[in-house]
Amino acid sequence: MKRKAIRVMGRCLFPALFFALCCPVVPSRAGEIERIMAIDETIAAAKTPQESVRNQVKNHKPFELRLGRTPFDPLGESPPQEETVRKIESYGEGETGYYIVQFDGPVQAAWKEGLSEAGDIFDYIPRYAFIVRLDPGKEEAVRALPHVRWVGIFQPSYRIDRRCLDRARTVSSRGDGDASVVLRASVFPGEDLDRISSEITALGGTVTEEMSTQWRTSLKVTVPRDRVGDLPGITGVRWVEPWPERRLHNDRSTDLMGVRTPRDTHGLYGEGQTVGVCDTGLDRGSADPGSLHDDFEDGSGGTRVTTIIDCVGYGDGADDVNSGHGTHVAGSVLGNGRESGSDPSVDSFPATCFAGMAPKARLVFQAVENNTSKKLEGIPWVLTPPLRRGAGGGGRPAHQQLGERGIRPV
Repeated sequence: MKRKAIRVMGRCLFPALFFALCCPVVPSRAGEIERIMAIDETIAAAKTPQESVRNQVKNHKPFELRLGRTPFDPLGESPPQEETVRKIESYGEGETGYYIVQFDGPVQAAWKEGLSEAGDIFDYIPRYAFIVRLDPGKEEAVRALPHVRWVGIFQPSYRIDRRCLDRARTVSSRGDGDASVVLRASVFPGEDLDRISSEITALGGTVTEEMSTQWRTSLKVTVPRDRVGDLPGITGVRWVEPWPERRLHNDRSTDLMGVRTPRDTHGLYGEGQTVGVCDTGLDRGSADPGSLHDDFEDGSGGTRVTTIIDCVGYGDGADDVNSGHGTHVAGSVLGNGRESGSDPSVDSFPATCFAGMAPKARLVFQAVENNTSKKLEGIPWVLTPPLRRGAGGGGRPAHQQLGERGIRPV
């Protein structure tokens, strides 16, 4: 009877809470829409860019370009420049260049279409501006387009993360005369990568990696610390930032997820449980301790891997030869941290070791990656009803990371 009353009360409370939480937002939202419409009407009423500027100032909404740490109005201020970064005064005759084109209000489709006829449009910059690649002789034509407020060169100072310059100064302060800085340089689509690489070499730098996707191309670049400021000035370079330094943080996940306290307080280390993991592959593809990472053993030389299933078949094997993703995931779930300082025999899993969530559980692993094509061809086989229950290996909790390109794995 008491449970029924709670359910009824819950049905009543939820709509009330939903109404109370959502309703106060409505007037604010409506007011925001009215305010935006009023600004747009003010801008539309202006007959010249100068009038548009005055109207914006009157409404405390200047046309600031938000580039770097200091927003600026290009008609009223000198754009900030980094002292150690070369400034482009003008492009040479016959040279394709990159510009910022700002409109005099919220961008309309027709304005953007007119701009696209003159050049290639790339990133949007608040407010009302785009980065545009213009062929020689098109700059003045763009200035003459309706509603174009300002046209200026996309300066190298706008293309570099200040941390790159800070890192170069740090290297210099240490007195490392020949020291270099490792950076990542993104490149605009359609640019000649061979030319850009040659110009980097001319700076005394080297391109050590090239990564291309359908969205962007980036280069891993090593540059002398006194030439860092010259890198964003190379035509076609879109953005320069420090090369990310990857570090392992699996030793922190147990505490971030709040697992350590209940696990250590109640002795819940996963003993007696079998977990099913579906992923690329596992280590060398064998449950034999001689071919298995020590973190998947029981601390006494025995294996905790009950079964490994090659879901691709035709001799492909269950080993994790490409990304190592499956081995990483299985370790995050039930690795015992033996190789990083734990002692499973006495249930000692210190915060400094890389033990997983259930370091004494057993494992049923379903390997779904084709080692040759690198595609997850075994997934349809895994999703058949018998295999959802751990393929008869006793797996009860199950972990899968499946998804398509551009879709978050689940």
